[in-house]
This record gives sequence, structure tokens and C-alpha cells, in this order.
Amino acid sequence: TTRSWYQEILDAKSTIVTEPYTTTNGDLVASVISPIFNENKSKILGVAGLDLKLSILDTMMSSYSLGKTGYYVLFSSEGTIIYHPNPDNIQKNVSDLNISDNIKASLSQHKAGFYKYKSNGKSIYGYTSEVGNTDWMVLTGLPSREYKESYYTILTIILVVFIIAGLIIILGTIKTSKGIVKPLEQLEKIADEIAQGNLEIDAKVESNDEIGQVAASLDQTVVRLKDYI
Repeated sequence: TTRSWYQEILDAKSTIVTEPYTTTNGDLVASVISPIFNENKSKILGVAGLDLKLSILDTMMSSYSLGKTGYYVLFSSEGTIIYHPNPDNIQKNVSDLNISDNIKASLSQHKAGFYKYKSNGKSIYGYTSEVGNTDWMVLTGLPSREYKESYYTILTIILVVFIIAGLIIILGTIKTSKGIVKPLEQLEKIADEIAQGNLEIDAKVESNDEIGQVAASLDQTVVRLKDYI
């Protein structure tokens, strides 16, 4: 046979998917063709194939969603657009799109990977991936704003947690400081009263730490001074 797909079958010796073409009844299809081998698989005896209407792929692909504003694009092995969220781009070649060269290179070389790219002047994040062993490629795209939305959400949460933790530490420090300063101020007043000769003062300070011990010693000193007088 002189048909181009037959030579592809001979070369690939495996299932192939043809480039899209229009049938006599006007349907846009792609043929999926598999070779039929003899028993020892040394010779191709024939082929079996079916025509896949691209309208079916269009319906299937349009049912998929990627985040809120993301999208999928399906390309044939030669870069023809099989599905695109913008119907005007269907049947165009990737070379006709206003898209970054790194994506064009990835699709033409059938190279899978994660990319940051430009599409119609907008920053996009996405992946290119091969569809099975067909040499067809899928490109995903998620606008930069939505891609970074989760990052900024997490960053905001972290900042809020740090702010709350900082306030708790500050408030705790203030409360602790007051707990230390107040007994010291009481001791200062008691010491002033004693220095002025007032031994009727009560030197008890409500504190269970070293300050309380100092207050207790001061109280005993007052008692002894009274005894001497």
C-alpha cells in the first residue's frame, strides 16, 4: 500500500495514531491502527484499525478541570492541536500559537516536564506529558496567580501564627515582669519604712521565690529589732 500510515506501521511495528483528517462525510477523525503479525511476529500480515471521532475527545477533554482557571491542550505527534479550550485554536499547529519556545521545543521533542511559560503574554505554570506510547502530547496550564494562591495562603497562615505566638510571648513576658517587679516595689517600701524607724510594719510579701525569702528574712529582722528596743 502507498498510504503513509502503512509505512509508519512497518517502521514502528506497533500501534500508531494517525494525524487528524477529514472523512468523506465531513467528520474530523484520527485512525488508531495496530499491526497483525504471523505466529513468530517476524512478518506483518495485515492491520486492524478504527476511526476515532475527535468530537468525542473534545467532549472528554472539556469535562476535565484543573483548579479554577487551569486548562488542558491535546496535541498530535506532529504538533497539531486536537483539543484546546479555545475552539479557534483547534487544528492549528503549536508553532502558530503565541506561546513560549520552551513549550514548543518540549512538544516537538516529545519531552515531558514541568515548565513556567508564557501564553498570550500571561505567566503560566504547567506540565507536558506524552499520552501513552502514541507520541501525542498533553499540555497543562495554570495561571501564575492561581498557582501561587496556595503558596500565599500558606505564607499568610504562617505569618498569622508567628504574630499570635509573638503576642503570647510578649504578654507572658509582661505578666512575668509584673510578678517580679511588684514584690520588689513592696520590699522597697518596707525598707524605706524601716529606715525611717517604723518597726510596726508588716514585711510579708506574697511570693514563693527568692523575693519571698528576702521578705521573710526582712520580717525576722524587724522582729529582732523590736526585741532589742
